[in-house]
Amino acid sequence: MIKIDVNTSFDKLALNLRMFSRDLPYATSQALNSVAFESQKTIRTKTLPGTFTLRNKRTQQGFQVDKATKDHLTATVGSLDWWTAEQVEGANRRAGNEGRESVKVNGKPYLAIPVVGAGSKVLPKKQRASALIAQGKAFVVPLKSGLYAVAAEVIGQRDIQVLFILKPMIHVKERLHPQQTINTVIQKVFDGKLEAEFERIARKAGAS
Repeated sequence: MIKIDVNTSFDKLALNLRMFSRDLPYATSQALNSVAFESQKTIRTKTLPGTFTLRNKRTQQGFQVDKATKDHLTATVGSLDWWTAEQVEGANRRAGNEGRESVKVNGKPYLAIPVVGAGSKVLPKKQRASALIAQGKAFVVPLKSGLYAVAAEVIGQRDIQVLFILKPMIHVKERLHPQQTINTVIQKVFDGKLEAEFERIARKAGAS
């Protein structure tokens, strides 16, 4: 909940509230939108790069603002992308869902999870399990545990290296905390933005 303290502003105005009350919802919406866009900027430039290894700007651009209006005094900041939403709330990710790369074994989709030591989990497309299989550089092998893995031959050795474990579902842990960023921005700038808007409508009403 946002606490709005306007006592200081109105102490300065010495003007009947009714003279400019019709402008208050618009002023409040402008202050809310200023905070929303400042929050969006901070999430894009600090929170996301500080949490993930970003290969491009797509994830950052996914954070959008739904602006407040004088008739709807609520501004929201959120992501349009499913992969970012998973990191905010935590979720069970299943193989085969739209937009999610998977490897099929006997007609059943599996998510390919890089094993420890297989390199960065942020993989270029050509290094993903499905691409390596398509290029003939890797293949699916059954494990004693009953799971499947994607493996590749070790050059110069009569051995194979497991690159990915295949699972039908994984749990994505909560890692991204945009609400903390938004709360910090609110505490820093909201009161000032709101007071500036109130002063502006006071001058418009002839109070200055």
